[in-house]
Amino acid sequence: PRADIITIGTLEPRKNQGYLLHVLAEAKRLGYRYRMTLAGDGPSRKEWEALAERLGIADQVKFLGYVSGASSLLPGHRAYVHAAQMESFGIVLVEAMSCALPVFAPPVGGITEVFDDGVEGIEWPLDNAKICAQKLIAILENEAVWQTMSRAARQRYLTRFSPDVLGRRWINELIGSGS
Repeated sequence: PRADIITIGTLEPRKNQGYLLHVLAEAKRLGYRYRMTLAGDGPSRKEWEALAERLGIADQVKFLGYVSGASSLLPGHRAYVHAAQMESFGIVLVEAMSCALPVFAPPVGGITEVFDDGVEGIEWPLDNAKICAQKLIAILENEAVWQTMSRAARQRYLTRFSPDVLGRRWINELIGSGS
């Protein structure tokens, strides 16, 4: 069986993975125990590990540290979660969608260009972990909704972000610009 949720990135305040621990703790408080894989290392790792202990969810979180080719971990999960406070685009979100993972992310920076809220993923706030937990539960606990969102994520990747589509678009732009 697939694990529940995954996030990938440098463990640092801007990436805000500590907030995801609060979301996980809220889900547990609401009666849902999800397991989260956290791939990445950085200056906030010890702080996030201590926070997971304090929140009573350390047994639900797997801190992997740095993983070369971490995107290879995506297919083993049901959803990708993101809590960055700033993000220019979010390549990892596209990688997650390529593996048919619905994404949960805040509407900051270029993230709003990656997926449509309620279709391939869910936009969530960075100031209310309970609302985020409820949004996560609503998708992960409804197999039909999860399946629909999973298929939509993969389709969005194939039609907007796959190398075939982007390669053609870039070549057309270069040719069109007279370069």
